[in-house]
This record gives sequence, structure tokens and C-alpha cells, in this order.
Amino acid sequence: MSRPPTPEYLQPQLRLRRALEVPLPPQRPLSRDFRLRAYAPGDEAAWAKVLHENRELGDWDEGRVRGMIAREDPKLLLDGTFFVLRNGEFVATACSLRHQSSTPGRELLEIGWVGVVPAARGHHLAYILSRHIVAHWQPRVTGDMFILTDDWRVAAIVTYLRLGFRPEIAHPNQVERWQRLAEGFEGELREWAAPR
Repeated sequence: MSRPPTPEYLQPQLRLRRALEVPLPPQRPLSRDFRLRAYAPGDEAAWAKVLHENRELGDWDEGRVRGMIAREDPKLLLDGTFFVLRNGEFVATACSLRHQSSTPGRELLEIGWVGVVPAARGHHLAYILSRHIVAHWQPRVTGDMFILTDDWRVAAIVTYLRLGFRPEIAHPNQVERWQRLAEGFEGELREWAAPR
């Protein structure tokens, strides 16, 4: 069962952005049973299963994954798509997408479809995958990365703030939404989440 559609007053999704030139915080270690690996042809069914079982990203099947791979704008970058496996079973994923950039000489990449199955939560897998993607692109690309998320995905927002992403106001209603989120945080998280 997937989550119901986001109410209109919480649209558009919140956006966080970071420059690729900004250093990353340390990577968290993977537990012994987990292994991180890149996408390989034939992963589509397992990828869809992770996204579907995540229950926060809508309904997914292999056809929807193949449609995402075929789309040109934004372009899915398979060489920037990664999975975490636990004892050989896919349990988490995140991918990279390339968008049109309005800044000459700078690329605009997105970390998208970050998902962890419920049974594998609590192991910092979204942090590990998202940080891995930023680190993957840092030596290859000059530009920025962004992430879209929903107001109710507070744990995800905390993860992205800790990775150096900061709020980017994409719609007037987001100032109040970010203020509301920041009020629920303490210390540096409150400062990082405050809209600018």
C-alpha cells in the first residue's frame, strides 16, 4: 500500500541543494551484512521492488522503472545509480538524474528515488547512498545537486541537511513550510533548515 497523494498545500515538493565543490561529512560504515553496488542491467525488477516496498514513493513495477530509464528529461544516469544489498537481497536504492542547467559551465544533477525497505531502516542507508552519489560525482562534474522531498519525510530531510544540502525556495509557500520544519529541530539542524 502506498501513501496517499500529497495535499495541494504541500506542493510543490521541498527542494534542497548543494554545490558539488563543498566537502562532504564523513561516510558512515555499512554493517557487515550490507553491500553497496552500482546498477547493472537486469536490476530493474529488484529496483522496482525496493521502490514499491518503501511505501513512500508511490506504486512501482518493472515497467515504471524501464520508463524512467528511457526518459530523456530529466535523464537518468545509470552510472550514478546505486543499491544496497543485505545478504544478497536489494534493500535500498538511490539514483542520479541530469537536468537542464541555467548556469553556463555548471551541471545540475538530482539525487532521486531514495528508498529503503522498512525491514532495513535504521542503518543509515539513505545517508550512505546519498553521500556515495555526491562523492561519485564530485571528481567528475562541476555543478550542483538537488533533492526533492516531502514535508512529512522528516528523517530524510535530516539526512540531507547533514549531507550539506540546504533549503532552496522554489515556491512562495515553502518559506512558511521550511520555518515550520526548522522550529521542530534543535541546534545546527534548526539553523540549516531555516529558509534564506
